[in-house]
Amino acid sequence: MALPRLRLGLQGRMAASYVLVTAAAVLVVEAVGIVSVLPGLLSQVDYGQRVQATADQLAVQATEANTATDGLKLAPDFLVGEPSADPSRTVVAGEVLVIPYIEGKATNPTLGLVLDAEDVILASSFPLQYPVGQRAGIAKETGKLAGDAGTSKGPDGPYTWALSPVFSGKGDLKSKGGRVDVIGWAYVAAPGTGPAAGPWWANLALLPKSSVGPLIQTGALLLLLLLPLGTLFGVLTSRRVVARLERLSAAAGDFASGDLGRRVPVRGSDEVGHLEQAFNDMAGRITSMAADQARLVGEQARTEERARIARELHDSISQDLFSVSLIAGGLQRALPGDSPLHAQLAAMRDTVDATMSEMRALLLELRPALLDERGLVPALEDLCTAYQERLGVTVDARLQPLELTPPGDHAVLRVAQEGIANAVRHADARHIRLRLVRRGDRAELVVADDGKGFDALDPERAHGLGLRVMRERMRELGGSLTIRSRPGRGTRLVASLPAS
Repeated sequence: MALPRLRLGLQGRMAASYVLVTAAAVLVVEAVGIVSVLPGLLSQVDYGQRVQATADQLAVQATEANTATDGLKLAPDFLVGEPSADPSRTVVAGEVLVIPYIEGKATNPTLGLVLDAEDVILASSFPLQYPVGQRAGIAKETGKLAGDAGTSKGPDGPYTWALSPVFSGKGDLKSKGGRVDVIGWAYVAAPGTGPAAGPWWANLALLPKSSVGPLIQTGALLLLLLLPLGTLFGVLTSRRVVARLERLSAAAGDFASGDLGRRVPVRGSDEVGHLEQAFNDMAGRITSMAADQARLVGEQARTEERARIARELHDSISQDLFSVSLIAGGLQRALPGDSPLHAQLAAMRDTVDATMSEMRALLLELRPALLDERGLVPALEDLCTAYQERLGVTVDARLQPLELTPPGDHAVLRVAQEGIANAVRHADARHIRLRLVRRGDRAELVVADDGKGFDALDPERAHGLGLRVMRERMRELGGSLTIRSRPGRGTRLVASLPAS
């Protein structure tokens, strides 16, 4: 039951993370959209506000210059615009635009007109293009005459326009019981949509609610639509990852329970794939370490058993053989010189001496070496010294210090012990050469003797128990063991294994 809960919990967390990421992405996209769109929108609103303010100012001027009591009539010297203004560019003066008065020709200038209620031009800033007395056609263009404003596209490009009513009563917007009397219109058109004057965030108050509302609604709608999609995407995409993690968790549990051969398939090169590969590598290393540990435990057990056997042989059989030798010597001395038993006793003493010599070689082979305390080369030197001092065998040792793994050190020492012991016990060798050298990336141990040798092609001799054990030691470490021998020509044993 733990694994389903783990799976659901992990899927839930991954789905929640996808929801959060989706929501964050939506908010970021909306923020980018707002930052990229809102300044332009505010620029248009700010520019439109300035055009509208210019139209309002012109309407106030026309109201103040009205000379009629009924309708709208302007004095002949009423002038719309500034004669000194540059018609080729839009100039901002405070909250309004500067309307240039143009006597000649111009291309797409800022325009100001005063119209009566019948859409007839009473005053114009561009008389050549919009002469006084002509119908302006503003009602047809805008669709209505009701204080409107907006943007349109003309022959010379887009422009922003605004209408402002001219009231009767010297600017009094309301009269006659609250009714507003509109007697004309002030019309202003400026080229383009114009840049905002000042930073866009300073003009947020100019943005109408009708523009803000759609932005908020669109953002909320996108958020509501994309959150479920993000959740579904998270669940669908996390299912495969969760299944892989579940397999990895199960494999880890089996491995911890003792199934050291458990592995997981590596599917993909993503982070989970790296985790799967790391688990397999870790499992392989642990398995190898467990095998090495088991081998070391076996070696330790064999070493302890060899030490126990050596003690038993030394304390019992060796002492018994020594006693037999003493008894035989005493009998020889006690018998008369012409006794026929002298020959038998002499043969007995020779046999006992030979047996004791072989027993000493066997004890040297079985004795534990202080490998861990002193290292491989000192342990081999101690071995050679013991054979020379106790058995009188000459051992010529030339040993090169090498870096081997602990199992390699132990295997080299045991092969040297076995090779020297075989040369002494079975080949009657009196001179032995021991070499330890490095050849490339491998360590090479050579044990050569001047003994009686044997037929290397004889299966019984070439594959005896001792030689088979030495070959197995080398094979476990990726090494090899070769033996060359001929009757009467001595024996040469070469062990090779990888060096560090």
